[in-house]
Amino acid sequence: MSRISERPAIHMPSLEEDEAIRAAAMSDPDALPLTTEQLKAMVPLNSLRGRPRSAYKKVLLSVRYSPEVVAYFKATGDGWQSRMDRVLREYVVEARRSVQEEGRVCNTVSQETP
Repeated sequence: MSRISERPAIHMPSLEEDEAIRAAAMSDPDALPLTTEQLKAMVPLNSLRGRPRSAYKKVLLSVRYSPEVVAYFKATGDGWQSRMDRVLREYVVEARRSVQEEGRVCNTVSQETP
């Protein structure tokens, strides 16, 4: 069983101590304060870690494909899942386009017939 250690109390310096610390820091040429531009350029470390966020969010899904399909895409090397996604997205675009074209034809026919 782990023991939770007590944190030591935080001691805030007095105004005189703070002034002495500030004067010592300002006299050190290797520890100059950051400029306004440097402070503005700073970003939180956690925003730099990991993969950059994408505007195009994907959905985690468990799907079963035939072995031939998986073997074909895996044989294309690294990035095979992204290529598979691209092929499926292209199919969706084409399918939507054909449905829209059929819809226009159907609308035209329904307007002509009484």
